[in-house]
Amino acid sequence: MATTLKLKQRCVIKFCANANTTPTDTLKLIQRGNQHTDVSRSLVFAWHKKFREGLDDVFDKPRSGRPCRGEDDVRRVQDIISEDRRRSMREISDLTGICVNVVYRILTDTLKMNKVCARWVPRLLSQDQKTTRVQMSRSFLGRLDR
Repeated sequence: MATTLKLKQRCVIKFCANANTTPTDTLKLIQRGNQHTDVSRSLVFAWHKKFREGLDDVFDKPRSGRPCRGEDDVRRVQDIISEDRRRSMREISDLTGICVNVVYRILTDTLKMNKVCARWVPRLLSQDQKTTRVQMSRSFLGRLDR
């Protein structure tokens, strides 16, 4: 479920709680207004109770969890890859001290790279590469027309 949808639902629940509407009526109101989303009865009741007890914020509180990939880790992996694109994830992990799974996520999700013929290459083309590709395809099509 999208975060904005959650926030909208919580705002409706907060409004209804402040207007002394019952949680059941609040649930019916949300279900009538959002036919494409499923909101659970227990969720509406829980948030309704929180707002009735004085909670004023509709946003989630920050929670502790797995640490985010720091900019330092991303920069270290990027530096190693820029030196030698043939490095394996295990080698990068050994050099940086970062878990292999995290190295993989940094390479694929953050740096948007794929492994092609034993090299890590960017997934997206730069503007110059796109222009060159278009020019080459036009010249190839021009040769076909002759």
